Amino acid sequence: LLGNVDIPTAVWGELPSVWIGALPMHFIPLGTGSVRLSCRNPTVTLTVCDLVTGKAILQQKAQAKDGWLQFHVPQELVLTEWRISD
Repeated sequence: LLGNVDIPTAVWGELPSVWIGALPMHFIPLGTGSVRLSCRNPTVTLTVCDLVTGKAILQQKAQAKDGWLQFHVPQELVLTEWRISD
């Protein structure tokens, strides 16, 4: 299992390692709810960007617990790009 979401979500990685769990990862939530993704790194940087302009709306550190990152997507961050990096 590489991810567990209760909302429609587009998830992808970047070359050379296009594998969920390897950084960097990106996802676009299409609704409100929870997103849980496998992650090999214990601490990551989460950046939420406007889908049209690419400008950062939010940036914070996040901790993976037992190899999983878990996020709650509020209404105001639906249809934004969530970038997960080192």
